[in-house]
Amino acid sequence: SVMSQRSKSLPRHFTCLDLQAEEISELLTKEDSRLFTNVNVDEFSGKAWTPALDSGIGVMTHRWNKLGRWVASEVVNNANLKQRVEILKRFANVLESVFKNNNFFTSMAIISGLNHSAVQRMKKTWKALPEKYQKELSHIEEELSFSSSFRRYRELLSDALEKGKPCIPFLAVHTKDLLFMNDAKGNPDWVGEGVINFEKLNLIGNIVAQMKHCQKMQSKYEVIVLNPQRHEMLTNFIGRLPNTLPEESLYPTSLTNEPSQDV
Repeated sequence: SVMSQRSKSLPRHFTCLDLQAEEISELLTKEDSRLFTNVNVDEFSGKAWTPALDSGIGVMTHRWNKLGRWVASEVVNNANLKQRVEILKRFANVLESVFKNNNFFTSMAIISGLNHSAVQRMKKTWKALPEKYQKELSHIEEELSFSSSFRRYRELLSDALEKGKPCIPFLAVHTKDLLFMNDAKGNPDWVGEGVINFEKLNLIGNIVAQMKHCQKMQSKYEVIVLNPQRHEMLTNFIGRLPNTLPEESLYPTSLTNEPSQDV
């Protein structure tokens, strides 16, 4: 059973295939929840937010990029077709789990990693992935698609908050909204002599309030610890993501492990 698996000790050199999808999901969510809680909400108001690494949003942006690269690395950095398919299955299950728990931040990062050109070009690997996983991936991708300015994602986020469920927002959507509001021509801070643009203030205020609301719910995320030593090794692993390749190595590694087929 999953629980008995999770109480086992891990080998010193474990891979993501030694881990259960649920525990990867829980620990990714716990780490991203911690980083999101550290974002100072003032970063969202006015023009203060910046992707500089020392800002909370900057740290999360860096983490998001690394998560995507980690997912891509785990898939491409394996010469064994069967294992690559198992890794894809594992990530499909992790994605299903983080999405179900309204961790939209990690969901988007996993989708981005699986859509990396180095992963997408591995046609044999994708062909060997059973259809039910392909369907699940397509379904979640559709739910989080950027069509109509992420309309469906925005609905899911509001819905989770209305129901009092914890969620981790996909920050890029909200920082882009703020950038647009601040930089849009014809949307000045003042609309006349001494008259504040209340509509603009209100829109920015709504985003800040929504982010604050999300932050308040973070303590509802729980992690089940059955084996403290395993938990510590995993927390360290998820925090560092040590198997992540540099961006420029992903495509060459993919070519080495699944050479292009001569058409």
